[in-house]
Amino acid sequence: MPGMKTLLQIQECMTGGLHTITEDVSVAKAIEVMRTHAIRHLPVVRGSEVVGVVSDRDLKMAALFRGTGGLQVGDVMTADPFIVHPAASVDRVADIMAQRKYG
Repeated sequence: MPGMKTLLQIQECMTGGLHTITEDVSVAKAIEVMRTHAIRHLPVVRGSEVVGVVSDRDLKMAALFRGTGGLQVGDVMTADPFIVHPAASVDRVADIMAQRKYG
């Protein structure tokens, strides 16, 4: 319809070729994966379910203060990440993220 605003959907902004990691992977290996692929965040999966997210900062802080020996991604990840449907409106998601103070 003329004059009707079309809202941008998340799927139009998504990055392809997603890399994921599992909870049982070592912090050292996760750091290596991030360096290899030049990324700063990894979704943490259990089967096909996203159960967390880990950032390069999470991993570096853990390695700095606790070392990497025996430490796994599941020990340092943020559980229950904010997840949205690909068809969600970018404007609506941005509003929710601002309200909840997500970066």
